[in-house]
Amino acid sequence: MLHQRRNRGLPHKLLSTLFTSEGSVDIGNLISYIPTTITEAQNETLVAQVTEEEIRNALLSMHPDKALGWDAVTSFFNTGHILKNWNLTLITLIPKCQVPLNVGDYRPISLCEPCLPLCISNTQAAFIPDRQLLDNVIIAQEVFHFLNRHRTGTKRYMALKLDMSKAFDRIEWGSIKSLSCLIQHEMAIGSYKGLKISRQGPILSHLFFADDSLLFCQATADSANLILEMLEKYKSFTGQQVNMVKSSVFFSKNTLEDVQRNIGHILQGITVSKGETFKYLVDAVKSRLLSWKNKFLSGAVHPIFTMSCFLLPVGLCKELSQLFAQFWWCSQSANKTGIHWKAWKLLTLPKAAGSLNFHDLQVFNEALILKQIWRLITKPGLLMSRVLRHRYFPTGDFFGAKPNQNASWLWRSWLKLQKKFLQGFMMQVRDGRKTKIWEQPWVPNLSNYKLLNKSSTTPSLTWVSELIAEHGVSWKEDLLRRCFSHSECQAILQINTLSRHLQDKATWSFNPRQVFTVASTYAHLIYNKILQLDIPENSTNAVNLRKMRNRSWKLKIKGKVKHFIWKCYSGILPVATTLYKRELKQSGDCHLFIGKGRLNSITTSHTGGQTFA
Repeated sequence: MLHQRRNRGLPHKLLSTLFTSEGSVDIGNLISYIPTTITEAQNETLVAQVTEEEIRNALLSMHPDKALGWDAVTSFFNTGHILKNWNLTLITLIPKCQVPLNVGDYRPISLCEPCLPLCISNTQAAFIPDRQLLDNVIIAQEVFHFLNRHRTGTKRYMALKLDMSKAFDRIEWGSIKSLSCLIQHEMAIGSYKGLKISRQGPILSHLFFADDSLLFCQATADSANLILEMLEKYKSFTGQQVNMVKSSVFFSKNTLEDVQRNIGHILQGITVSKGETFKYLVDAVKSRLLSWKNKFLSGAVHPIFTMSCFLLPVGLCKELSQLFAQFWWCSQSANKTGIHWKAWKLLTLPKAAGSLNFHDLQVFNEALILKQIWRLITKPGLLMSRVLRHRYFPTGDFFGAKPNQNASWLWRSWLKLQKKFLQGFMMQVRDGRKTKIWEQPWVPNLSNYKLLNKSSTTPSLTWVSELIAEHGVSWKEDLLRRCFSHSECQAILQINTLSRHLQDKATWSFNPRQVFTVASTYAHLIYNKILQLDIPENSTNAVNLRKMRNRSWKLKIKGKVKHFIWKCYSGILPVATTLYKRELKQSGDCHLFIGKGRLNSITTSHTGGQTFA
């Protein structure tokens, strides 16, 4: 930074103001509401002196190429020396905008990994590995679907969306925990009653997002008064404000209008929300594209969060693709449409197929949802997984789940990809205790890795562990021959991953590392799409051209030059030949090169050779 001495105090001044509460903080009363989550034994572990064994294990577990820089320890493995500066505590500043101009454009972030799993509640879908911010979005979608379909019964429910004032400018993240503690305390004594969207599912009382909080409870005047009381305590404890103007409430369909008006009056005139679907998507993408400067960008943005939850309609994907294509092909003037030299569906093919590898929205949408299905099956302890499992497949068998008329749009979207998920998912059998014989795919050499439905003469078997011998390293061959056909028996006997010391492991066949990634799944799905297309580039006559094209992408030159070379190979340069084919020019003759209809003359002729020499 320029003028470092003059600007040295700016971060301290801004951050000290940022983290100073403007209200009174009553810590004494707040502590009484905080539940005890850390046991005495765990507390002794936290305050104990660090042992040499712990340091040794931590150092040996570190990746050799990670944690680079002056505060790293990678050089320690070679020199045996560590700088004194390594003892300093660092605060990482991340930018809040594209072009940060002052200190206020940065936000501090810090990590405290060892204790977080003990302190973070299930309603906070962040900070802990395997949790995602999208989990709460999925749960909220299911809750609102439940409220929208709950038309009968004596119990009425509501969802309250609270907007925290100045959330990213002055919010104290400890305040969010205090609100959670207040709700949990009232639930423990039976005053606050949450809702369940299924009989055996977990009770949902609240969900937290960045600057919003969702509260779920019964739609009664007592609940409304209790919420108002908790918000007043929250304000007095933390000094934080709740913006009631931006807050709203959503009622189940069986809630009478008089009850809705009464609760709205109790909650200081809070507005009743009306749910909407995807009307905002097209407008949001369009406004984002128009606001960008074309000369600085070479692509478009995807509505990632929405596509990770819902299978978007085909018409919507086409409309969004048209916006992306228009952004890519049009000139800097917003009024000009430009010439679309190549169909968008061809631009989404990989570079090896002669294209630019832009994302196909439909295929990318499927890959994102398949990732959520993977997490649903492999992470059963997540709150999102428990909510969906008890709601739609209480037996725990996702592959046996059937379409339900009362299912949400989200779940119907996921079920449409059930067969595609089966193509890549397989349980790797080790001890066999977590793999079901008939419901789950686990036999590598069978179609879809699954066994056929058992017959009436098959013994009552459930888990694969029942087919494994007592020592845990071989199969019960006699039992296999009685239960399965010859081909199935041979396929099972070829499995050589048995181990009584290891648990069964979920694997993904679309990735050589057998771990699910969106990139590998998208590549597999797009490859299947290529097989369905008749692409001249893949013919045997274009082998040399394909090699030259692939070599050009690896050249150490500017991206614009690579893009120009790609246009040459693709035959979409705006020269006389291509303009004539599109009826934009009366003749295809070139005034520089001899010959008609010779697009490749730009690189083969003497003049062209001198130009690119």
